[in-house]
Amino acid sequence: MANSFFGGIKINKTGLSHGKAPEIYTPAAVAINIAQQAGGETVPCIKEGDTVRKGQVIAESDRLAFLHAPVSGKVVRLLEKDESHYIVIKSDHTLPEADPVPFTQPISEITPEQITEKIRRMGVVGTYSGFPTHIKIIASRGKAFCLVINCVQSDPYGSFVREIVKEYPEKLVMGARIIARGIGVKQVIFALESNERRSYSALMRVIGEKDPLISVSRLTPKYPLGEERNLLCAVIKKEVPAGRATYDIGYTVFSAETVLRVFEACAEGKPVTDKYITVSGERCASPANLIAPIGTSLRAVAEKCGGVPEKAICLYGSAVNGKEADLENGCVSKSTSQLIITDIKPEKTEECIRCGKCILHCPMHLAPHTFITGDHNPAWQKLCDMCGCCQYVCPSGIKLLDIISQCKKEAQQ
Repeated sequence: MANSFFGGIKINKTGLSHGKAPEIYTPAAVAINIAQQAGGETVPCIKEGDTVRKGQVIAESDRLAFLHAPVSGKVVRLLEKDESHYIVIKSDHTLPEADPVPFTQPISEITPEQITEKIRRMGVVGTYSGFPTHIKIIASRGKAFCLVINCVQSDPYGSFVREIVKEYPEKLVMGARIIARGIGVKQVIFALESNERRSYSALMRVIGEKDPLISVSRLTPKYPLGEERNLLCAVIKKEVPAGRATYDIGYTVFSAETVLRVFEACAEGKPVTDKYITVSGERCASPANLIAPIGTSLRAVAEKCGGVPEKAICLYGSAVNGKEADLENGCVSKSTSQLIITDIKPEKTEECIRCGKCILHCPMHLAPHTFITGDHNPAWQKLCDMCGCCQYVCPSGIKLLDIISQCKKEAQQ
């Protein structure tokens, strides 16, 4: 029996996901937000009129991950809009890419400090959170003894993670070994859903049956299994205490795409210039997994897959807790994961009937309905991870995520 976690929801994936290998997509121009990561902005080190090569550093920081040109071309504008700063580059396909700068010595001869500095300079951040990967590795040193690789794609529309695992198992295993050395862990566990047979076979072909460092854990498919606390609960059958980080109990979790990026940074000298994205949904004409340069317009990404039909909506993120995408102003970032083109659902909200479904499905053991009247425990505002299970199962159609989000904002004031 595959392992699982408390709460969550089971959503049928049949007919909604697909098995296409990622397509590379290059737009005519990109607008890169210099705030690509949690923790602050980088500082541009180029100016308007400069010609840049793909992979060249365009914004720096003395503590955060660097930002690189996602395409070769001319910097046509340094733009400030809605309190955000952008670097706008017009693509020029005739220009070459910047030369890669990989490690030349074997990984076994590279120090943990060299690994984290390389990762920082190559611009690697978390796939979903945007948290700088080098900071997470440093924070895990001396605390974590086990590295868990998140190969789960629990959203019903997502599929790019499983394609990464099937396409690049050798790179993932090597990337895991690099992170393991950077942290100093003695155990690595690849975690994936039990129904991902081809992904499992691809990993086992590389790992083998008796690897002293790496093993594979197969988990019951359920949303939001991909959230690292739920994932860890399913893997080790033990919940992370409230208010504690996963490395406080000896474990640290990295996503499959982040591990791939670490491999590319260290072994290939390739900086992060693009993002794996799934574009799917009931109203999506041509579902696809794309490799889109950072800064690509969300409208351009949607149009690449057939556009957004009349009376349809484009959601940014999960099918369960995603927000409507700003197609006119939004751009691909290092933490963009998927666009969902689906039907506009009629809004019909009724009074809470105290059915208790939101309690049964909340992975954090909260009582989401108490946020409606303000009777909730104040500590719950931090514990709620906004997964959306409560709103998804609510028979009254109450916008619980909006209510909880407002409570979170008021608590910060």
